[in-house]
Amino acid sequence: MGALFLVHKLNSSSPPLFCVSEQEENFEFIIVSLTGQTWHFEATTYEERDAWVQAIESQILASLQSCESSKNKSRLTSQSEAMALQSIRNIRGNSHCVDCETQNPNWASLNLGALMCIECSGIHRNLGTHLSRVRSLDLDDWPIELIKVMSSIGNELANSVWEESTQGRTKPSLDSTR
Repeated sequence: MGALFLVHKLNSSSPPLFCVSEQEENFEFIIVSLTGQTWHFEATTYEERDAWVQAIESQILASLQSCESSKNKSRLTSQSEAMALQSIRNIRGNSHCVDCETQNPNWASLNLGALMCIECSGIHRNLGTHLSRVRSLDLDDWPIELIKVMSSIGNELANSVWEESTQGRTKPSLDSTR
């Protein structure tokens, strides 16, 4: 199972996910695979672009949700699941929270493919499942498909995409307020 990142420019009233360009009339969006393959699309209006982006995000969410519903189909034994989750923890960059860099994160965002601390997981839960679908490494079940997604991305890759245009801004820390 592969993973895709959807990259697009939002209007100024929405929080930016990733800025493609500073041009005022930019109706493009890009889909980027984990292998670096990109697909560029351009709509004729903001509304058409936003409709496409929403449809693609809905399909990504549906795909993640279907992994949950097929729990019994592709379950690992508890020992092999524990080993797979440990391998996710061992991925370079995953020893610290993707957001505040607290050590030994035990929570994950399935949408982002990144590990986070319990404090940041609460913030991600408040964002809504359409932006960040949070799951505990220790308390929740982990079907093979989700383990593959988490093994494919990791904190370093996630931050290289999502924090790409945040130069000059202060990254949250353990002491940051909500």
